[in-house]
Amino acid sequence: MHAAQLSRQEFVELKVDGQGMVVEGLHLDRCSFVMCDLGTDDPDLSRVVRNVTVSRCVFNGCDVKGVYLDEVTVSNLKIRGWGRLFACVLRHVTLSGQVSGTLSVFPPGRWWDAERRAWLDEAIADAYRKVDWALDVSGAEFLDVDLRHVPGHLVKRDPETQFLLRKEALDGLDLGHFGPHARGFLAALADSPFDSMVAVAPKRSALFPNIFEDLEELRKLGLAE
Repeated sequence: MHAAQLSRQEFVELKVDGQGMVVEGLHLDRCSFVMCDLGTDDPDLSRVVRNVTVSRCVFNGCDVKGVYLDEVTVSNLKIRGWGRLFACVLRHVTLSGQVSGTLSVFPPGRWWDAERRAWLDEAIADAYRKVDWALDVSGAEFLDVDLRHVPGHLVKRDPETQFLLRKEALDGLDLGHFGPHARGFLAALADSPFDSMVAVAPKRSALFPNIFEDLEELRKLGLAE
């Protein structure tokens, strides 16, 4: 069965949701999404995106909430405003090529109550226990990226500029001794429900030399891999 193909189309304020929803078998090429949402403000991880390819698309102010992303390939992504994933699970998601703008993978949002966030944290952790690898960013060049809500040991990375941080290294550590970028990554790891995360020195950022220097210092001290 061939994947459905959408090319050069624009979607504005599109909301895609529905309990048990499955979006499957799509190839999106040079499409534009403006202020679109995928998922729900009341997630239960029953929404699934599977076997989808995204190439040379633009996302402007878009959110993905509580979705299980499975076998998704994204290349040369352009983000305007923001591109945010909240409370999502990734399995075999590959990002490659140039990724412009700010891409963030966040924990459950504060607009959910504490009970719902705790339930989601446990459900997400349980889902990741069944995943052999979550995300491959080894071939991606970022402008700005935050991977705080993906278990670092499940991320395929370029070890030259994409660093693995482990929570066990934080024991007794005084974050005040490190540069501002290192402190930010370590603080995010301390707040994470996972034992590891990947910190990226984004090659396309003007701040790349500073971020890389901070992370390389952590590696020299045995605090990053």
